[in-house]
Amino acid sequence: MSRLDEITAGKDEELANYLVQLVQALRHETTKSPAGLCSFLIRRCSANTVLANDLFWYCAVEEDDPGGWGKMYSRIQRNLNVQLLRTESGTDTLELLQRQSEFTSKLCTMSKIVNDGGGTADRKRDRLRATLATDEFASLVEFPHPFPNPLQPDQMLYGLEPSKCIVFKSALAPLCLAFKTEPPSSSGAAPKLVRTIFKVGDDIRQDQIVLQMVCLCCFFLFAMLDVICVVLWQVGLMDGLLKREGLDMCLTPY
Repeated sequence: MSRLDEITAGKDEELANYLVQLVQALRHETTKSPAGLCSFLIRRCSANTVLANDLFWYCAVEEDDPGGWGKMYSRIQRNLNVQLLRTESGTDTLELLQRQSEFTSKLCTMSKIVNDGGGTADRKRDRLRATLATDEFASLVEFPHPFPNPLQPDQMLYGLEPSKCIVFKSALAPLCLAFKTEPPSSSGAAPKLVRTIFKVGDDIRQDQIVLQMVCLCCFFLFAMLDVICVVLWQVGLMDGLLKREGLDMCLTPY
């Protein structure tokens, strides 16, 4: 059985755990055969909303690759879109992905406005909230059409809560955005919020790999032990296991 056969035989949940590595592996694929890795990923991911979401955004990140791979990943993303359009459910998924993409573009514009004015983090926070109060960005506060969280597709987002959004004290001034995960309540109760860091101008793929390692460590531990593990302990444990194999990834819990 080939490696691709093993991947094909795996469950969607397993594929999601290492999809980002498979997307990177596409750089080394030498065949465009329907039996190849690229065709498999498009076919498999188009049948699962969560996988389609992840493949869409993994390709979007690589479109800006300085090594010249951007055109290839743009083509893969277009092929995914074409495959999604072949079914009614896929068409619905593509519409949600397009909403996410439009929203992200608007966030980039807003982030530039917030940072271009300079000043302290508190002044940038005030500028952020003032920007969200303008007509141009009102659609970010109450989404006309909710869509899934790009980072957690099983969670719907309904808009931003401006009073809970802040700007971190950092060179690139990342935004801490508070998203409403519930529709407006008739009782006036405050909606549940989820906070997300939005950062423009930095490559966070290394951060993504570290988080993936923590998640995989957690996955294997829960598969073997019925215990609750503290995340920092997981990182320390993973660091020890890697060093024992001669791989120092310089993982420092903080």
